[in-house]
Amino acid sequence: MQMECDVIRDLLPLYIDNACSEASRRLVETHLVSCENCRKLYEEMRLDTRKDFSLAARETDLKARKQLQGITKNITGVVLSLTVMVLCFAANTGGAWMGDPAHPWQFLVTLLYVVFWGIFSYLSRKHHFLCGIAFVISLLSAISSVNSLIRILLGWGDFTSAFLSVFASVPFYGLRLFLSWRGVYLVGSILSVGWLLYTSRNWRRMKRLMGKK
Repeated sequence: MQMECDVIRDLLPLYIDNACSEASRRLVETHLVSCENCRKLYEEMRLDTRKDFSLAARETDLKARKQLQGITKNITGVVLSLTVMVLCFAANTGGAWMGDPAHPWQFLVTLLYVVFWGIFSYLSRKHHFLCGIAFVISLLSAISSVNSLIRILLGWGDFTSAFLSVFASVPFYGLRLFLSWRGVYLVGSILSVGWLLYTSRNWRRMKRLMGKK
């Protein structure tokens, strides 16, 4: 009898998981009818299995919720950053067009633009499409800033150069509170090239990851 119980106890995990053969299943069920000790053991093991399954399900659900919360926060941050950048650009357009020294509030607008530009570039690093947008923004800003700086240093001036300068003169206009246009474009060039290097690296990395899928 003890040997039969030992065999049944070895088969119980497979029986609970529905992983044993039909013959083994009939053998276990027949034995459980007549053996109270094995029947108690079976009930305990089945209860433990349910607890483990319930715990695993809760852990999976918790992990899924955390991932969803992370994605939601990321999307919210991206939308907020782009919105602030657009509003800052619009707020500085008039002052940049006139070319006069900036007011303190316009300097704060420029600071906000730079901060949220950095936040957007950082949040976009895990998304291929957003990486592309961040790269384009940094590229336009870098081209505009460097072109405008060279234009001032060499004394060049034409419609194309003036148009390109918009992507530097408007967002960085608040720096005119302290700096000349040459200083504004110099600071803009440094910031833009730095973010261009960062976003281009992220974009290349995402392209490689997309290529592997």
